[in-house]
Amino acid sequence: MSEHIFTHVMLDLETMGKGPEAAIVAIGAVAFDIETAAISPRGFYVRVDLKSAVEAGGVMDPDTVIWWLQQSEAARAEITRDDIERRLIVNALLDFSHWLKTEAGGEDSRIWGNGAAFDNVILRRAYQRLPLAVPWSHWNDRCYRTIKGLYGRDIKIERTGVHHHALSDAEAQAAHLLRMLDSDLTPAHRSCNACDWSGPVSECVMLGSVGPLCPECRETTDTVDTAGDAKQ
Repeated sequence: MSEHIFTHVMLDLETMGKGPEAAIVAIGAVAFDIETAAISPRGFYVRVDLKSAVEAGGVMDPDTVIWWLQQSEAARAEITRDDIERRLIVNALLDFSHWLKTEAGGEDSRIWGNGAAFDNVILRRAYQRLPLAVPWSHWNDRCYRTIKGLYGRDIKIERTGVHHHALSDAEAQAAHLLRMLDSDLTPAHRSCNACDWSGPVSECVMLGSVGPLCPECRETTDTVDTAGDAKQ
């Protein structure tokens, strides 16, 4: 057991489908702490044998397979190379359960996925189909994509490693989430709805349904309607 208990986990899956029953080909995760903005160096990564995932009820989607064919060689190699180990889906899930218990908060971990209906849902269904015990509580599901949609315009993700590599993506998303939580989930900053300005909330002006405007846009906006036109 690690000395520091990281109670939050960023999860990222690589799959051969988009629905809740999608076949999983890789699982990546990192544990982190929101209060200290620390990310554990002991991440989780496992490549999954696709045949075993399908035999366990995972579904392949032709559009997703075609999408994978269009990705980088490095990303595709993680799911196509013959010289790297792939775990049977049952073993991969048991490995993740063990990691979650020893490196995070076990069933009390807050699991962040990139989309309310994607990573968390797909992984939970993979456990349920076998069936295996799901290693976290459903009320601890969290959605990184929601936070990104609200605040990602001003704070961009900084990618490291290979894009669409499950562990690399989980690490980049965890760091991005921490930066957004630190900067924009307080009322300290706002973005102008008519230009690219971002600054202290004390400097922006709320104008009807248009929302916050920077001082310069407020001076050149006569009505709510013209401000809306400026944004478009």
